[in-house]
Amino acid sequence: MKPTHMVAILGLGLGLVLAGCASPRSAGGGGSDRTVYQLKQHFPLKCPMNYSEATLRASVLQAHKAILAGMADLRIAPITNRVDNISAQVDALFSDKTDLNITLQALSPEMCVIQIRCGMFDDAQRSEMLFRAIEKHL
Repeated sequence: MKPTHMVAILGLGLGLVLAGCASPRSAGGGGSDRTVYQLKQHFPLKCPMNYSEATLRASVLQAHKAILAGMADLRIAPITNRVDNISAQVDALFSDKTDLNITLQALSPEMCVIQIRCGMFDDAQRSEMLFRAIEKHL
């Protein structure tokens, strides 16, 4: 196989792996314009840690406030809490000493990407519960 064909195949494979961070679904029927994002598991190529990711229609500051409120609802205390207008990082420990890492990255002034990682290989159930608690405050 020629090297150019191999590069094309690898590029196509990488595109398929990285496609679709979150799949939007319309909530309710009729004239509802609210969008609910469904978390999908991601396995990044450069990082050995797994995480769940979704796109939010909120600024980094709004999403950060929602993260802190959602964590308070679940009685999880943040250990590290850093935020600016472009990104945010919140780290915590669950009662069983499992790590929790939440990262926000701005896509625009009104949209950001949230990445949630619970434990070494991302506990999908915990990530989903945490995301739903955060979503209530957006």
